Amino acid sequence: MSAAAGLLRPALEKIDARIAVSENARSMMVQHIGGEAVVIPNGLYTAHFNGQARPEWQGADGTISFLGRMDEPRKGLGVLLAAVPRLVSERRGLRVLVAGAGQAEEARRSLPPFCRDNVVFLGAIDDVARADMLAGSDVYVAPHLGGESFGIVLLEAMAAGAPVLASDLAAFRQVLDGGLLGELFEPGNADALATRALRLLGSADERTKLRGAGQNAVQRYDWDVLTGEILSVYELVARR
Repeated sequence: MSAAAGLLRPALEKIDARIAVSENARSMMVQHIGGEAVVIPNGLYTAHFNGQARPEWQGADGTISFLGRMDEPRKGLGVLLAAVPRLVSERRGLRVLVAGAGQAEEARRSLPPFCRDNVVFLGAIDDVARADMLAGSDVYVAPHLGGESFGIVLLEAMAAGAPVLASDLAAFRQVLDGGLLGELFEPGNADALATRALRLLGSADERTKLRGAGQNAVQRYDWDVLTGEILSVYELVARR
């Protein structure tokens, strides 16, 4: 962005109003290009995530889920898989659901034999299955390593009622209100991920607390709320 700023600036100066999806995205734009922006976050239809837990996806000792491309390292699947042996050693009936495109067989081979059957690779799933997976999760894990300007997947999990455990990235910390709406752990630290996941799996009260807080907070991001904010920006420009 720094290299292209000189070329972009003349065109960007013609824009009357800009929208950034987060304070982090706004700061990046101001730093590299200049100008200002209204912060309006990404949105979702929360009612679309009223899923139903599927019995075949449930683990006797809890269910953890992950959503993201397996061949994109920054999504952090490798961090979660590195934590699986410890998780399964302490909770033998744990089920770990991995949804997303990529080479499932290669990921499976990276696991020790004793815990391979605990991890179910679902591949790419549709919106209904996505909502059902999240609704049936005792913990949704977002072990991303960086490069996130927002965190829509956290909102999806919250809307479905899944307690969230996420890497302590600036974008995720903002969505989770500094940790009040979900647990945070050091990015890339599989042991920290396992420690916090085990704590959540062992505390029904904590999961209930996070579930309720998340479902209340995510209403702020429903399109029924955000559409009005976006239209107000367009109306301001139109009046000019």
